[in-house]
Amino acid sequence: MIWNGIVNAVNGARRPGEPPLEVGPLPWLGSALAFGKNLGDLLRGCQQRHGDVFTLVVAGKRMTFVLDPLDFPEVLRRVEELSFVEIADDISAKAFGHSRAVEKQMSQEAVHAQYSSHLKAANIGALSARMAEELSLILDDAPGGWQPGELFAFVSRCMFSAGTDALFGSGVAGADALRAFQRFDRQFPLLVAGVPARLLARVERSRQLLAGLVGALRPDASAFIAERDRYFTGLVSELDKQRMQLGMLWAAQANTIPAAFWTLAFVLADRHARAAIDEEIAAAGGRFGKDELKKMVKLDSAISEALRLSSGSLTIRRVTRPFVLALESGGRHALREGDRVCLFPYLTHRDPELYPEPEHYQFDRFLGKQFFKRGKKVGFALMPYGGGVSMCPGRFLAHEEVKLFVAMLLDRYEVELLDDRLPSLDQRRAGLGILPPLSDVAFRYRRKAAARATAVGP
Repeated sequence: MIWNGIVNAVNGARRPGEPPLEVGPLPWLGSALAFGKNLGDLLRGCQQRHGDVFTLVVAGKRMTFVLDPLDFPEVLRRVEELSFVEIADDISAKAFGHSRAVEKQMSQEAVHAQYSSHLKAANIGALSARMAEELSLILDDAPGGWQPGELFAFVSRCMFSAGTDALFGSGVAGADALRAFQRFDRQFPLLVAGVPARLLARVERSRQLLAGLVGALRPDASAFIAERDRYFTGLVSELDKQRMQLGMLWAAQANTIPAAFWTLAFVLADRHARAAIDEEIAAAGGRFGKDELKKMVKLDSAISEALRLSSGSLTIRRVTRPFVLALESGGRHALREGDRVCLFPYLTHRDPELYPEPEHYQFDRFLGKQFFKRGKKVGFALMPYGGGVSMCPGRFLAHEEVKLFVAMLLDRYEVELLDDRLPSLDQRRAGLGILPPLSDVAFRYRRKAAARATAVGP
Protein backbone atom coordinates (compact mmCIF):
# COMPACT_ATOMS: atom_id res chain seq x y z
CA MET A 1 0.00 0.00 0.00
CA ILE A 2 2.81 2.43 0.86
CA TRP A 3 4.56 1.65 -2.45
CA ASN A 4 1.35 2.21 -4.42
CA GLY A 5 0.92 5.51 -2.63
CA ILE A 6 4.42 6.59 -3.65
CA VAL A 7 3.82 5.58 -7.29
CA ASN A 8 0.50 7.45 -7.39
CA ALA A 9 1.98 10.53 -5.73
CA VAL A 10 4.85 10.73 -8.23
CA ASN A 11 3.03 9.68 -11.39
CA GLY A 12 -0.10 11.74 -10.83
CA ALA A 13 -3.82 11.11 -10.89
CA ARG A 14 -6.56 11.13 -13.49
CA ARG A 15 -8.59 14.32 -13.67
CA PRO A 16 -12.29 14.44 -14.58
CA GLY A 17 -12.86 13.98 -18.30
CA GLU A 18 -9.39 12.59 -18.98
CA PRO A 19 -8.68 9.14 -20.47
CA PRO A 20 -8.13 6.17 -18.14
CA LEU A 21 -4.66 6.43 -16.57
CA GLU A 22 -2.09 3.66 -16.08
CA VAL A 23 0.43 5.02 -13.59
CA GLY A 24 2.62 1.92 -13.99
CA PRO A 25 4.50 -0.07 -11.34
CA LEU A 26 7.38 2.37 -10.73
CA PRO A 27 7.67 6.02 -9.67
CA TRP A 28 8.51 8.35 -12.60
CA LEU A 29 9.47 5.41 -14.87
CA GLY A 30 5.85 4.24 -14.89
CA SER A 31 5.49 1.72 -17.74
CA ALA A 32 8.90 2.51 -19.28
CA LEU A 33 10.40 -0.97 -18.87
CA ALA A 34 7.43 -2.75 -20.48
CA PHE A 35 7.34 -0.01 -23.14
CA GLY A 36 10.93 -0.77 -24.16
CA LYS A 37 10.54 -4.53 -24.01
CA ASN A 38 7.40 -5.05 -26.12
CA LEU A 39 5.21 -2.04 -26.81
CA GLY A 40 2.61 -4.07 -28.69
CA ASP A 41 1.98 -6.42 -25.78
CA LEU A 42 1.83 -3.52 -23.33
CA LEU A 43 -0.76 -1.63 -25.38
CA ARG A 44 -2.87 -4.73 -26.06
CA GLY A 45 -3.18 -5.30 -22.33
CA CYS A 46 -4.14 -1.66 -21.72
CA GLN A 47 -6.64 -1.80 -24.58
CA GLN A 48 -8.34 -4.83 -23.05
CA ARG A 49 -8.65 -3.03 -19.69
CA HIS A 50 -9.53 0.48 -20.83
CA GLY A 51 -10.63 0.50 -24.47
CA ASP A 52 -9.04 2.37 -27.37
CA VAL A 53 -7.94 5.52 -25.50
CA PHE A 54 -5.81 5.59 -22.35
CA THR A 55 -2.81 7.37 -20.86
CA LEU A 56 0.49 5.83 -19.75
CA VAL A 57 3.21 7.37 -17.63
CA VAL A 58 6.55 6.65 -19.37
CA ALA A 59 9.77 8.10 -17.94
CA GLY A 60 7.98 11.10 -16.50
CA LYS A 61 5.91 11.80 -19.62
CA ARG A 62 2.17 11.34 -20.02
CA MET A 63 1.50 9.48 -23.27
CA THR A 64 -2.11 9.14 -24.42
CA PHE A 65 -2.64 6.38 -26.96
CA VAL A 66 -5.47 6.51 -29.50
CA LEU A 67 -5.80 3.04 -31.04
CA ASP A 68 -8.99 3.13 -33.15
CA PRO A 69 -7.95 3.88 -36.77
CA LEU A 70 -11.26 5.69 -37.31
CA ASP A 71 -9.96 8.29 -34.84
CA PHE A 72 -6.60 8.75 -36.57
CA PRO A 73 -7.86 11.47 -38.97
CA GLU A 74 -9.04 13.63 -36.06
CA VAL A 75 -5.68 13.37 -34.32
CA LEU A 76 -3.74 14.15 -37.50
CA ARG A 77 -5.86 17.15 -38.49
CA ARG A 78 -5.55 18.94 -35.11
CA VAL A 79 -2.29 20.64 -36.07
CA GLU A 80 -2.94 23.70 -33.91
CA GLU A 81 -3.38 21.71 -30.71
CA LEU A 82 -1.08 18.78 -31.55
CA SER A 83 2.45 19.65 -32.69
CA PHE A 84 5.26 17.48 -34.02
CA VAL A 85 7.91 20.20 -34.27
CA GLU A 86 9.26 20.12 -30.71
CA ILE A 87 9.37 16.32 -30.69
CA ALA A 88 11.21 16.14 -34.02
CA ASP A 89 13.73 18.79 -32.94
CA ASP A 90 14.44 16.96 -29.68
CA ILE A 91 14.89 13.56 -31.33
CA SER A 92 17.14 14.97 -34.04
CA ALA A 93 19.46 16.82 -31.64
CA LYS A 94 19.80 13.82 -29.31
CA ALA A 95 20.37 11.27 -32.06
CA PHE A 96 22.59 13.13 -34.50
CA GLY A 97 24.43 15.47 -32.17
CA HIS A 98 23.79 18.81 -33.84
CA SER A 99 23.23 21.95 -31.77
CA ARG A 100 19.70 22.77 -30.69
CA ALA A 101 19.99 26.13 -32.44
CA VAL A 102 19.93 24.47 -35.86
CA GLU A 103 16.18 23.99 -36.04
CA LYS A 104 15.59 27.66 -35.20
CA GLN A 105 17.92 28.74 -38.00
CA MET A 106 16.23 26.53 -40.59
CA SER A 107 13.13 27.40 -42.55
CA GLN A 108 10.70 24.49 -42.48
CA GLU A 109 9.17 25.80 -45.68
CA ALA A 110 12.56 25.65 -47.44
CA VAL A 111 13.24 22.12 -46.19
CA HIS A 112 9.81 20.88 -47.28
CA ALA A 113 10.35 22.52 -50.68
CA GLN A 114 13.51 20.43 -51.06
CA TYR A 115 11.58 17.29 -50.24
CA SER A 116 8.88 18.22 -52.71
CA SER A 117 11.37 18.96 -55.50
CA HIS A 118 13.28 15.71 -55.17
CA LEU A 119 11.28 13.10 -53.24
CA LYS A 120 7.70 13.30 -54.52
CA ALA A 121 6.63 10.27 -56.55
CA ALA A 122 6.82 12.22 -59.84
CA ASN A 123 10.34 13.50 -59.11
CA ILE A 124 12.32 10.44 -58.03
CA GLY A 125 13.22 9.23 -61.53
CA ALA A 126 16.87 10.35 -61.40
CA LEU A 127 17.45 8.89 -57.92
CA SER A 128 15.72 5.66 -58.90
CA ALA A 129 17.88 5.30 -62.00
CA ARG A 130 21.04 5.96 -60.00
CA MET A 131 19.95 3.38 -57.41
CA ALA A 132 19.45 0.82 -60.21
CA GLU A 133 22.92 1.56 -61.58
CA GLU A 134 24.52 1.10 -58.17
CA LEU A 135 22.60 -2.13 -57.55
CA SER A 136 23.63 -3.40 -60.97
CA LEU A 137 27.32 -2.90 -60.12
CA ILE A 138 26.89 -4.74 -56.82
CA LEU A 139 24.96 -7.67 -58.28
CA ASP A 140 27.44 -8.05 -61.14
CA ASP A 141 30.27 -8.44 -58.63
CA ALA A 142 29.54 -11.96 -57.43
CA PRO A 143 31.43 -15.25 -57.91
CA GLY A 144 29.93 -18.19 -59.78
CA GLY A 145 28.27 -21.18 -58.14
CA TRP A 146 26.10 -21.35 -55.07
CA GLN A 147 27.13 -18.88 -52.39
CA PRO A 148 25.95 -19.29 -48.78
CA GLY A 149 25.04 -16.26 -46.74
CA GLU A 150 22.83 -14.67 -44.14
CA LEU A 151 19.93 -12.79 -45.66
CA PHE A 152 19.75 -9.69 -43.45
CA ALA A 153 23.51 -9.17 -43.67
CA PHE A 154 23.38 -9.59 -47.47
CA VAL A 155 20.46 -7.17 -47.85
CA SER A 156 22.18 -4.66 -45.55
CA ARG A 157 25.36 -4.66 -47.65
CA CYS A 158 23.50 -4.27 -50.94
CA MET A 159 20.98 -1.65 -49.83
CA PHE A 160 23.40 0.43 -47.78
CA SER A 161 26.03 0.52 -50.50
CA ALA A 162 23.66 1.24 -53.39
CA GLY A 163 21.38 3.66 -51.55
CA THR A 164 24.14 5.65 -49.86
CA ASP A 165 26.26 6.06 -52.97
CA ALA A 166 23.19 6.96 -55.04
CA LEU A 167 22.44 9.80 -52.62
CA PHE A 168 25.85 11.01 -51.49
CA GLY A 169 28.19 9.95 -54.32
CA SER A 170 30.46 7.04 -55.14
CA GLY A 171 32.81 5.78 -52.46
CA VAL A 172 30.89 6.88 -49.37
CA ALA A 173 29.50 3.44 -48.51
CA GLY A 174 32.61 1.40 -47.82
CA ALA A 175 32.84 -1.47 -45.35
CA ASP A 176 33.93 0.87 -42.54
CA ALA A 177 30.91 3.09 -43.17
CA LEU A 178 28.51 0.15 -42.99
CA ARG A 179 30.02 -1.08 -39.72
CA ALA A 180 29.83 2.43 -38.26
CA PHE A 181 26.24 2.80 -39.40
CA GLN A 182 25.27 -0.51 -37.82
CA ARG A 183 26.91 0.43 -34.50
CA PHE A 184 25.18 3.81 -34.55
CA ASP A 185 21.81 2.36 -35.53
CA ARG A 186 21.91 -0.34 -32.83
CA GLN A 187 22.19 2.34 -30.15
CA PHE A 188 19.71 4.73 -31.79
CA PRO A 189 16.88 3.93 -29.34
CA LEU A 190 19.13 4.83 -26.39
CA LEU A 191 20.26 8.06 -28.06
CA VAL A 192 16.64 9.06 -28.65
CA ALA A 193 15.89 8.23 -25.02
CA GLY A 194 18.53 10.77 -24.00
CA VAL A 195 21.56 8.60 -23.19
CA PRO A 196 24.66 10.67 -24.14
CA ALA A 197 26.63 9.21 -27.05
CA ARG A 198 29.85 9.33 -25.02
CA LEU A 199 28.40 6.73 -22.64
CA LEU A 200 27.68 4.25 -25.45
CA ALA A 201 30.59 2.16 -26.70
CA ARG A 202 32.09 3.55 -29.92
CA VAL A 203 28.87 5.37 -30.85
CA GLU A 204 30.34 8.87 -30.82
CA ARG A 205 33.26 7.71 -32.96
CA SER A 206 30.85 6.06 -35.42
CA ARG A 207 28.68 9.16 -35.52
CA GLN A 208 31.69 11.36 -36.24
CA LEU A 209 32.96 9.06 -38.99
CA LEU A 210 29.60 8.95 -40.74
CA ALA A 211 29.00 12.68 -40.40
CA GLY A 212 32.38 13.38 -41.97
CA LEU A 213 31.70 11.04 -44.88
CA VAL A 214 28.26 12.37 -45.79
CA GLY A 215 29.05 15.99 -44.89
CA ALA A 216 31.73 16.30 -47.59
CA LEU A 217 29.91 17.08 -50.85
CA ARG A 218 31.11 14.89 -53.72
CA PRO A 219 30.94 15.89 -57.40
CA ASP A 220 28.55 13.03 -58.20
CA ALA A 221 26.24 13.53 -55.21
CA SER A 222 22.54 13.58 -56.02
CA ALA A 223 20.85 16.88 -56.78
CA PHE A 224 18.88 16.48 -53.54
CA ILE A 225 22.00 16.23 -51.36
CA ALA A 226 23.73 19.01 -53.30
CA GLU A 227 20.77 21.32 -52.67
CA ARG A 228 20.79 20.50 -48.97
CA ASP A 229 24.53 21.25 -48.86
CA ARG A 230 24.01 24.65 -50.49
CA TYR A 231 21.18 25.45 -48.12
CA PHE A 232 23.10 24.57 -44.95
CA THR A 233 26.38 26.20 -46.04
CA GLY A 234 26.65 29.58 -44.32
CA LEU A 235 23.40 29.02 -42.43
CA VAL A 236 24.78 26.64 -39.80
CA SER A 237 28.26 25.58 -38.69
CA GLU A 238 30.18 23.02 -40.71
CA LEU A 239 29.77 20.49 -37.89
CA ASP A 240 26.02 21.04 -37.74
CA LYS A 241 25.79 20.70 -41.54
CA GLN A 242 27.55 17.35 -41.33
CA ARG A 243 25.23 16.19 -38.55
CA MET A 244 22.14 17.23 -40.52
CA GLN A 245 23.37 15.21 -43.51
CA LEU A 246 23.96 12.30 -41.13
CA GLY A 247 20.29 12.59 -40.22
CA MET A 248 19.40 12.15 -43.89
CA LEU A 249 21.67 9.09 -44.14
CA TRP A 250 19.92 7.46 -41.19
CA ALA A 251 16.48 8.35 -42.53
CA ALA A 252 17.37 6.86 -45.92
CA GLN A 253 18.72 3.56 -44.57
CA ALA A 254 17.42 2.62 -41.12
CA ASN A 255 13.97 1.55 -42.31
CA THR A 256 14.66 0.79 -45.98
CA ILE A 257 17.09 -2.01 -45.12
CA PRO A 258 14.68 -4.02 -42.91
CA ALA A 259 11.81 -3.28 -45.34
CA ALA A 260 13.84 -4.85 -48.16
CA PHE A 261 14.77 -7.79 -45.94
CA TRP A 262 11.19 -8.59 -44.92
CA THR A 263 9.85 -8.18 -48.45
CA LEU A 264 12.44 -10.58 -49.84
CA ALA A 265 12.14 -13.03 -46.94
CA PHE A 266 8.34 -13.26 -47.15
CA VAL A 267 8.40 -13.67 -50.93
CA LEU A 268 11.06 -16.38 -50.77
CA ALA A 269 9.13 -18.24 -48.07
CA ASP A 270 5.83 -18.20 -50.00
CA ARG A 271 5.82 -20.21 -53.23
CA HIS A 272 2.65 -18.53 -54.50
CA ALA A 273 4.09 -15.07 -53.97
CA ARG A 274 7.39 -16.13 -55.55
CA ALA A 275 5.70 -17.52 -58.67
CA ALA A 276 3.48 -14.45 -59.18
CA ILE A 277 6.33 -12.00 -58.71
CA ASP A 278 8.76 -14.00 -60.83
CA GLU A 279 6.18 -13.76 -63.63
CA GLU A 280 6.03 -9.96 -63.32
CA ILE A 281 9.81 -9.70 -63.28
CA ALA A 282 10.19 -11.93 -66.32
CA ALA A 283 7.69 -9.75 -68.21
CA ALA A 284 9.96 -6.75 -67.65
CA GLY A 285 12.63 -8.38 -69.83
CA GLY A 286 15.52 -7.10 -67.73
CA ARG A 287 14.34 -3.48 -67.85
CA PHE A 288 13.54 -1.70 -64.59
CA GLY A 289 12.65 1.83 -65.59
CA LYS A 290 9.57 3.74 -64.51
CA ASP A 291 7.18 2.03 -66.94
CA GLU A 292 8.32 -1.50 -66.09
CA LEU A 293 8.21 -0.93 -62.34
CA LYS A 294 4.73 0.57 -62.55
CA LYS A 295 3.39 -2.68 -64.01
CA MET A 296 4.68 -4.76 -61.07
CA VAL A 297 1.51 -4.37 -59.02
CA LYS A 298 1.85 -7.75 -57.29
CA LEU A 299 5.30 -6.78 -56.08
CA ASP A 300 3.83 -3.49 -54.84
CA SER A 301 1.24 -5.43 -52.86
CA ALA A 302 3.90 -7.83 -51.55
CA ILE A 303 5.93 -4.87 -50.24
CA SER A 304 2.87 -3.35 -48.56
CA GLU A 305 2.04 -6.67 -46.92
CA ALA A 306 5.62 -7.03 -45.65
CA LEU A 307 5.42 -3.49 -44.23
CA ARG A 308 2.09 -4.30 -42.58
CA LEU A 309 3.68 -7.18 -40.71
CA SER A 310 6.97 -5.50 -39.82
CA SER A 311 6.16 -1.84 -39.16
CA GLY A 312 6.40 -0.64 -35.58
CA SER A 313 6.21 3.10 -36.20
CA LEU A 314 4.87 5.44 -33.53
CA THR A 315 3.25 8.74 -34.50
CA ILE A 316 3.65 11.26 -31.66
CA ARG A 317 2.26 14.76 -31.13
CA ARG A 318 2.68 17.18 -28.22
CA VAL A 319 -0.39 18.93 -26.84
CA THR A 320 0.27 22.67 -27.19
CA ARG A 321 -2.82 23.81 -25.26
CA PRO A 322 -5.53 22.01 -23.30
CA PHE A 323 -8.37 20.74 -25.47
CA VAL A 324 -10.98 18.00 -25.74
CA LEU A 325 -10.41 15.28 -28.34
CA ALA A 326 -13.69 14.16 -29.92
CA LEU A 327 -13.76 10.54 -31.08
CA GLU A 328 -15.62 8.96 -33.99
CA SER A 329 -17.55 6.84 -31.48
CA GLY A 330 -18.89 9.96 -29.76
CA GLY A 331 -16.50 9.79 -26.80
CA ARG A 332 -14.61 12.86 -25.60
CA HIS A 333 -11.34 13.06 -23.69
CA ALA A 334 -9.67 16.07 -22.08
CA LEU A 335 -5.93 16.40 -22.75
CA ARG A 336 -3.41 18.50 -20.83
CA GLU A 337 -0.82 20.84 -22.30
CA GLY A 338 2.46 18.94 -22.56
CA ASP A 339 0.82 15.52 -22.91
CA ARG A 340 1.90 13.32 -25.81
CA VAL A 341 -0.79 11.89 -28.08
CA CYS A 342 0.33 8.72 -29.85
CA LEU A 343 -0.88 6.49 -32.67
CA PHE A 344 0.53 2.97 -32.90
CA PRO A 345 -0.58 1.43 -36.22
CA TYR A 346 1.18 -1.85 -35.36
CA LEU A 347 -2.06 -2.88 -33.67
CA THR A 348 -4.23 -1.62 -36.55
CA HIS A 349 -2.12 -3.74 -38.90
CA ARG A 350 -3.11 -6.79 -36.85
CA ASP A 351 -6.80 -6.01 -36.48
CA PRO A 352 -8.70 -9.09 -37.77
CA GLU A 353 -11.68 -6.89 -38.69
CA LEU A 354 -9.45 -5.10 -41.20
CA TYR A 355 -7.13 -7.98 -42.06
CA PRO A 356 -8.55 -11.51 -41.76
CA GLU A 357 -5.85 -13.89 -40.50
CA PRO A 358 -3.70 -10.89 -39.62
CA GLU A 359 -0.54 -12.85 -38.77
CA HIS A 360 -0.63 -14.65 -42.13
CA TYR A 361 1.41 -13.20 -45.00
CA GLN A 362 -0.87 -12.70 -48.01
CA PHE A 363 1.11 -11.14 -50.84
CA ASP A 364 -1.94 -9.98 -52.85
CA ARG A 365 -3.83 -8.51 -49.88
CA PHE A 366 -3.45 -4.94 -51.18
CA LEU A 367 -4.42 -5.53 -54.81
CA GLY A 368 -7.27 -3.06 -55.27
CA LYS A 369 -8.58 -3.67 -51.77
CA GLN A 370 -10.35 -1.28 -49.41
CA PHE A 371 -10.56 -1.83 -45.67
CA PHE A 372 -13.52 -1.30 -43.35
CA LYS A 373 -14.10 -1.18 -39.59
CA ARG A 374 -17.60 -1.15 -38.14
CA GLY A 375 -18.84 -0.74 -41.70
CA LYS A 376 -16.82 2.44 -42.30
CA LYS A 377 -13.93 2.80 -44.74
CA VAL A 378 -10.59 3.17 -42.97
CA GLY A 379 -8.34 5.71 -44.67
CA PHE A 380 -5.36 4.88 -42.45
CA ALA A 381 -5.48 1.11 -42.55
CA LEU A 382 -1.77 0.94 -43.47
CA MET A 383 0.63 3.42 -41.89
CA PRO A 384 4.24 2.22 -42.12
CA TYR A 385 5.49 5.75 -42.88
CA GLY A 386 3.64 7.68 -40.18
CA GLY A 387 0.91 10.18 -40.98
CA GLY A 388 0.05 13.85 -41.32
CA VAL A 389 2.83 16.43 -41.08
CA SER A 390 5.32 13.81 -39.86
CA MET A 391 4.73 11.35 -42.69
CA CYS A 392 8.08 10.25 -44.10
CA PRO A 393 8.89 12.48 -47.11
CA GLY A 394 11.11 9.76 -48.57
CA ARG A 395 8.42 7.08 -48.64
CA PHE A 396 8.10 7.01 -52.44
CA LEU A 397 11.85 6.62 -52.93
CA ALA A 398 12.08 3.98 -50.17
CA HIS A 399 9.30 1.93 -51.76
CA GLU A 400 10.97 2.19 -55.18
CA GLU A 401 14.35 1.18 -53.81
CA VAL A 402 12.90 -1.94 -52.18
CA LYS A 403 11.07 -2.76 -55.39
CA LEU A 404 14.22 -2.32 -57.49
CA PHE A 405 16.30 -4.47 -55.18
CA VAL A 406 13.88 -7.40 -55.06
CA ALA A 407 13.16 -7.27 -58.80
CA MET A 408 16.79 -7.00 -59.88
CA LEU A 409 18.00 -9.67 -57.49
CA LEU A 410 15.36 -12.21 -58.52
CA ASP A 411 15.91 -11.35 -62.18
CA ARG A 412 19.60 -12.16 -62.03
CA TYR A 413 19.89 -14.77 -59.30
CA GLU A 414 18.48 -18.00 -58.09
CA VAL A 415 17.82 -17.36 -54.40
CA GLU A 416 16.74 -19.97 -51.84
CA LEU A 417 16.10 -19.86 -48.12
CA LEU A 418 17.74 -22.72 -46.25
CA ASP A 419 15.06 -22.49 -43.55
CA ASP A 420 11.52 -21.30 -44.29
CA ARG A 421 10.91 -20.44 -40.63
CA LEU A 422 11.32 -16.69 -40.49
CA PRO A 423 12.61 -14.95 -37.35
CA SER A 424 10.59 -12.83 -34.95
CA LEU A 425 10.54 -9.04 -34.97
CA ASP A 426 12.97 -7.20 -32.71
CA GLN A 427 10.39 -5.46 -30.52
CA ARG A 428 13.05 -3.40 -28.73
CA ARG A 429 12.96 -0.94 -31.64
CA ALA A 430 9.19 -0.43 -31.50
CA GLY A 431 8.30 3.16 -32.27
CA LEU A 432 11.20 3.79 -34.66
CA GLY A 433 9.78 2.36 -37.89
CA ILE A 434 10.32 -1.02 -39.57
CA LEU A 435 11.37 -3.60 -37.01
CA PRO A 436 14.47 -5.64 -37.93
CA PRO A 437 14.62 -9.42 -37.43
CA LEU A 438 15.64 -10.76 -34.04
CA SER A 439 18.02 -13.17 -35.81
CA ASP A 440 19.31 -13.69 -39.34
CA VAL A 441 18.20 -16.26 -41.93
CA ALA A 442 20.49 -18.67 -43.77
CA PHE A 443 20.13 -18.65 -47.56
CA ARG A 444 22.06 -19.34 -50.74
CA TYR A 445 22.24 -17.66 -54.14
CA ARG A 446 23.88 -18.01 -57.53
CA ARG A 447 23.78 -16.18 -60.82
CA LYS A 448 21.32 -17.45 -63.38
CA ALA A 449 22.94 -18.97 -66.43
CA ALA A 450 21.40 -16.37 -68.73
CA ALA A 451 21.45 -13.39 -66.37
CA ARG A 452 20.69 -10.18 -68.20
CA ALA A 453 22.42 -6.84 -67.97
CA THR A 454 19.87 -4.52 -66.41
CA ALA A 455 18.58 -1.66 -68.51
CA VAL A 456 17.73 1.38 -66.42
CA GLY A 457 16.13 4.69 -67.15
CA PRO A 458 13.54 7.14 -65.97
